[in-house]
Amino acid sequence: MRLLLSLLILASSPVLAQGPAQVSSDTVVATINGRKVTAGELEKIVAALPTQNQQFFNINRKDFVRQLALQDGLAKAAEQAKLDKESPFKERIEMARTQILAVAMIDKAYKDALVQEADIQKYYDQNKDRYTQAKLRVVYLSYLASPPAQPDPKAKKILNEAEARAKAEQLVKELRAGADFAKLAKENSDDRTSGEKGGDYGVVKKSDSLPEDVKKVIFALPPKGVSDPVKQPNGFYVFQVDEVAVEPFAKVKDDIFRDLKQAEAAKWMDEARKKVDVKFDNEAYFAQPATPSK
Repeated sequence: MRLLLSLLILASSPVLAQGPAQVSSDTVVATINGRKVTAGELEKIVAALPTQNQQFFNINRKDFVRQLALQDGLAKAAEQAKLDKESPFKERIEMARTQILAVAMIDKAYKDALVQEADIQKYYDQNKDRYTQAKLRVVYLSYLASPPAQPDPKAKKILNEAEARAKAEQLVKELRAGADFAKLAKENSDDRTSGEKGGDYGVVKKSDSLPEDVKKVIFALPPKGVSDPVKQPNGFYVFQVDEVAVEPFAKVKDDIFRDLKQAEAAKWMDEARKKVDVKFDNEAYFAQPATPSK
């Protein structure tokens, strides 16, 4: 169905003059190869299809039904020719059925996973560290192991590692002595995006994908605290934390709900794997490279 509809979609150029009328789900809207089809039945068919096919339906419903009727007619002709009993079609049909039912069972397990309001609150209370976030400013000083010669004396000097470290340490001294972070970031940072904003890096969460040594430094700083230079590949960072806060429960509640649902579904999946009964009766067959049977 997917392949045929996709090909037919590409071959059509549908245009609608006006939007479709709203009708009740039990209203008969078309007759496909002698069978009456209601709006509700048609919309269920559409809902089960890929997004591209749903878009085709929304653009030109009549053309969609014409293609559906063609597909239905071809499928019935194939059954009359008993193609569904021949290889490789019968195996494809059975595999498609098996895959669809397997996915349906996984979907059901996710929907049936029970997560109570109390579970969400408990998880939040026990994992507040996960939702801790810091509003961060940064100065980044890049370096090269072997900087090339710079013919233009007015160009910004490319630093080696020792020079970058020394400059970063000097900036730390100035900042801790009361220098304006925004001013120094604009003048010195090699991270143009944050540098142009006075070093404003935005909000960083403990759950973000950052190097652990970087997160450790950031979340050990007190508000307005300035870090020692933090070496990373090809550069040194100097961090200042403007403020540290925990995301409110209301903001993360939905995310926690989804995480707990997924965790319960994953447990169900693990149990399903344990129940799978497989025995390999011919080890020699499975030890050989896979080759088509003759």
